[in-house]
Amino acid sequence: MTKREKEVLESWNRQARERYVDALESGDAALVEEWRSKFVVLTNLSRALENANSEVGA
Repeated sequence: MTKREKEVLESWNRQARERYVDALESGDAALVEEWRSKFVVLTNLSRALENANSEVGA
């Protein structure tokens, strides 16, 4: 993963986390679940890409 790709992924993850926190504060259960699931997917994707890069020595 290039530095730019990592920055973009981190930005998406940060935005999803912020929207999740906003949803929690709003009390909207459907919105909370939507952003929680997006945050989890992005977090898992980040970890998988980091693991794959470390395995290939990138």
